[in-house]
Amino acid sequence: METPGNSEQNNQAKAKLYFTIAIVLLFVLALMWSVDGSFFYLISGPIVFFFYLGFRNLPSKQSDTHYRNQERPRYSDTSTFSPSFGDAFESFFKRKQTEFTSNDPKSPQSKFGKRFFVGCIVVTMFFLFFISFIVSLFGSEEVSYYDVAEQYYNSRSFDSAYANYERASKEDEADDKPFIGMGNVAFEMNRFDSALVSYDQALQINSDNSEIQFKKGLILYYQKKYDQAAQTLTSLFENDPTYFDALQKLGDVYYDQKRYDEALKYYDQAYANGMRNNWICYVSGYLYEEKGNTQKAISLYKEALSYDSTVVDIYSRLGTLLPGTDGEFFRRKANEGSQQ
Repeated sequence: METPGNSEQNNQAKAKLYFTIAIVLLFVLALMWSVDGSFFYLISGPIVFFFYLGFRNLPSKQSDTHYRNQERPRYSDTSTFSPSFGDAFESFFKRKQTEFTSNDPKSPQSKFGKRFFVGCIVVTMFFLFFISFIVSLFGSEEVSYYDVAEQYYNSRSFDSAYANYERASKEDEADDKPFIGMGNVAFEMNRFDSALVSYDQALQINSDNSEIQFKKGLILYYQKKYDQAAQTLTSLFENDPTYFDALQKLGDVYYDQKRYDEALKYYDQAYANGMRNNWICYVSGYLYEEKGNTQKAISLYKEALSYDSTVVDIYSRLGTLLPGTDGEFFRRKANEGSQQ
């Protein structure tokens, strides 16, 4: 036979279990709601239900007072108690149940009251889940797959980002941003063929996107498809004469093919338009050195060191081009670098 004390302990254990389940579901909801808005409607119902069960099984202050009085009969407790949330929540059903019950627990009225109480719970939960399901299917809230994809991309979760970009592209095929996102993900993962396909889809929607044209030319350069890369980059610069990165990359395309005169032409154009960095000064200095223009080469080599002073080969070349004491510093630095 279960004693009142054991019954209270069992109820308390149940309450803890129900609260634990509800909290776990809250964590699941927090993780999943940004992926798809329907998760909110599907999970929120069970969360409310388990919180209700948890509060319902909490021991009331009335019960605690009753058992304290039983254990200590010599003391009187005249304080009133406040009903728990579970008691208040259940009071409606208790009132309905008393209308159909009698003192005899085996009477038809008592059985009917219990069935009515259970029926109310079942019907309530049915409508809760039914409404959640309908709202998840036909709700007016729209899920922005593109925004979700951007979050994944920024956190470098590329597989999840690609999947959401793909979903976004199917929602609005006239929007180039999801295709750009898919191309960027493929580019980051070195899936160059896939990136080209996505970039081409984006350019079909917006052919004036200079950044995507440049990335397409960059991929073709990495794949050593030099003719296609040169054609893409040349077309880009013709359409956008302010995109000077295309000039430097055209120089790289021809430099890799050992077509040095054409390479130097584009490097000079890029340099004249403000493209100043270690590489363009270094490679241009080398090309001018090969052409016999020593002074131009020395000037470019020194400028290259101002952007990156760790390139040992530049010190070595300056040490060779500057004889005597003028080149002593550079020869010493070249020797120190070679010994590291």
